[in-house]
Amino acid sequence: MSEWQPIETAPRDGARIFCYAKGRPKAHNHNARVAHQFRVDRWNGNNWWRQYPEAPYSHWMPLPAPPAFPQNDLSAYGIGPSDNNEGMTLRDWFAGQALPSIVAATSAGQHNLSGVGTVNDMIAQDAYRLADAMLEARK
Repeated sequence: MSEWQPIETAPRDGARIFCYAKGRPKAHNHNARVAHQFRVDRWNGNNWWRQYPEAPYSHWMPLPAPPAFPQNDLSAYGIGPSDNNEGMTLRDWFAGQALPSIVAATSAGQHNLSGVGTVNDMIAQDAYRLADAMLEARK
């Protein structure tokens, strides 16, 4: 993640960024303060969407890269991935974890490949079959 930068240098293109404000008075007690405030916000053309007027942002930094696992994977509910659903599914991760063992066992003659296509195709198919079994075992 990048270092904090002055808010004056923040992008004004609507991109979401991580913002920092020193603090703000609580709404019900103006003598009390919320110490530090970190928010994800974006510029709406005139101002910051979520900034409190009494505690303006002083610094910003880009958001970190998204996680490998998508946050909105609804495939378990029969809903396909959306266009903005980047990353791998748990099924993909399980298959990737199984892959080295399948390759090693196949190379050592301890695993007979099943499926159709090239050797690589069959290794991938076996990895996903094992991943499917792992997902089923979680139920």
